[in-house]
Amino acid sequence: MGDERIHPTARIHPSAIIGHDVIIGPHVKVHEFTTVRNRAVLATGVSVGFNCEVTHAYVGEGTVLGRRIGLNRTLVGVDAHLSSSVTSPSSTSATT
Repeated sequence: MGDERIHPTARIHPSAIIGHDVIIGPHVKVHEFTTVRNRAVLATGVSVGFNCEVTHAYVGEGTVLGRRIGLNRTLVGVDAHLSSSVTSPSSTSATT
């Protein structure tokens, strides 16, 4: 039986670290050396780039996170695009 937390159409690089308490939606891509943990949710069609860390965050549908993005306790809206080297402090929200 499969893991119901991770949609079967999601593509996760073997070097990515995925916590036991996250939810990953359909058609999500998680690239190499990325960590997703602490009840993070990646909605449909999210792309998480190289060497990102998503912790206790909600990432909205169709959002693209470039390389070296750090999200902690953050809400990211639908179809947002964060290009590279962005870090959110624990109380910041980024929405579109």
